[in-house]
Amino acid sequence: MGLDLDFNALVEEVNNTYADHTGERLIERMDTAGIDFPAFCAVDNSSLRGNTYQVAKSLNQTVASIAQAFLDRFMAFAGIDPRRPESPDLLKLCLEEFGMKGLKLHPDHGYYPNSPEAYRMLEILQHYKRILLTHTGPGALLDKAGKYAHPLLLDEVAVDFPDMTIIVAHMGQ
Repeated sequence: MGLDLDFNALVEEVNNTYADHTGERLIERMDTAGIDFPAFCAVDNSSLRGNTYQVAKSLNQTVASIAQAFLDRFMAFAGIDPRRPESPDLLKLCLEEFGMKGLKLHPDHGYYPNSPEAYRMLEILQHYKRILLTHTGPGALLDKAGKYAHPLLLDEVAVDFPDMTIIVAHMGQ
């Protein structure tokens, strides 16, 4: 947008304004909106400046801890960019230690859901008998949404992982 922003100042402002590390404000908003039990997930895009492995791990841990505090209100999904070299280890951590129920992919961030990187993650989900929740259609990177997040790309995934529960989200323009 042509703005000269200080990244660290922006992160601090967003954290102070929007961060809800306990989930209490989110529960209030859910109650107001009549939402009973959502799939709750982290979103990870390794191509964003400052979004390190530690940031992704911390975000997933926060989501998991909120879901654990409100077991009757949330089902937590890991949000991990499969392009991260450490993504398989982070997914195992999220499933084994953080108690997350599956993985949320955001291919609209610039990767294919049937790529070798994504398949590393899907093999882990299959092993643990967990759920894949994947974004399709328009997203954060609208110019790439059709290319990377087209629902037809999941045909191959469904054939290769026939026993996996796959939830296809946001199918529409």
